[in-house]
Amino acid sequence: MFDRGLLSIDDDYAMLVARDRLADTGTRLLNPDGKLRLPGRADLLPHPKFLEYHRREIQGLN
Repeated sequence: MFDRGLLSIDDDYAMLVARDRLADTGTRLLNPDGKLRLPGRADLLPHPKFLEYHRREIQGLN
């Protein structure tokens, strides 16, 4: 879903879902609170620059 632009991640690690393009069965796979499950170590968190790139170039949100 991420690579097809159906799902992206906001700077606060909330999931951004293209609900108009994602079937209900796909949304059932997502964490119900709408947040990513994050690793315990800060050095393993997704880098904000890459998240912004994905929102801009892959999902077309920015």
